Amino acid sequence: GYYYETTQIGSQCWFAENLRTAVYANGDSIQGQLSTTEWLNTNEGAQAIYGNIPAYLESRGRLYNWFAINDNRNVCPFGWRVPSDTEFKDLEMILGMSESESNSEGWRGTDQGQQMKSSNWGSGSNSSGFTAIASGYRRNDGLFVSINDYTGFWSSTSNGTELAWNRQLYGGWPEVYRGGSESENNNGFSVRCVRD
Repeated sequence: GYYYETTQIGSQCWFAENLRTAVYANGDSIQGQLSTTEWLNTNEGAQAIYGNIPAYLESRGRLYNWFAINDNRNVCPFGWRVPSDTEFKDLEMILGMSESESNSEGWRGTDQGQQMKSSNWGSGSNSSGFTAIASGYRRNDGLFVSINDYTGFWSSTSNGTELAWNRQLYGGWPEVYRGGSESENNNGFSVRCVRD
């Protein structure tokens, strides 16, 4: 019942806003309204609105843990999916990142993050049309942090040890962070879907 803005970047079609659903593609609910302790201890898919503040749903979408991303019921609508690590790399290379940098970890590239960020956020130019906004995240201990200066996006790809690759953008930094650690699997990050 919600229509997402989309953007074409190279051969890829992406959501141009954060996913906001509270159900999987088959209609099953994704658990929400978890306390900090429940968020920390769950090993099932979960979603949250930043700070449990309803106004943030419309402007920033929902935050999801890795278990929701890794669920075969799919958090994205039919015909769409959570992008793989490779699809994020393809996006970054379309925006000018070298292949060797795209394969590295940590902060990479030159101004690819700047191209992905909304022109209303930090150094963002939004020349890509990706329109990333500062959405904060829910830490693995259940606390909500960094609503004004940070956003993270899940990929669907394990890094080989049951840990998921993700991308992170920071307000004052023009680069894109690529990482994946065990402590991050219970983090609540945003999701951008890409068309099948």
